[in-house]
Amino acid sequence: MNRDAFIRAALAFDALADALREMGDDKPDAYTSTSLPPDVCTRATFARQCRAIGEAQRIGRTWSVPRDAWERARRCRRPRPTTTNEDNLREALGLRAVRGSR
Repeated sequence: MNRDAFIRAALAFDALADALREMGDDKPDAYTSTSLPPDVCTRATFARQCRAIGEAQRIGRTWSVPRDAWERARRCRRPRPTTTNEDNLREALGLRAVRGSR
């Protein structure tokens, strides 16, 4: 791509971004299986997480959940257990814990 084409593309992108900002909130009112939330990559993952949200609706194979319910459910998720630095070091070195005498 030559420099002039790049500049035209950048200006067009800026104009589009400005137009979207003027339109207001760029987030949808609801997330669906065809319009996934930004933190979900697949329809299967979205469906699995929707099953745990009471306000989610399923019509055929398509799930739909209001954006505020989705965000509320994502905030309330339990944190994943973390490993300690000692566990990470043991794993990296290929060591395992042996309990008791042999």
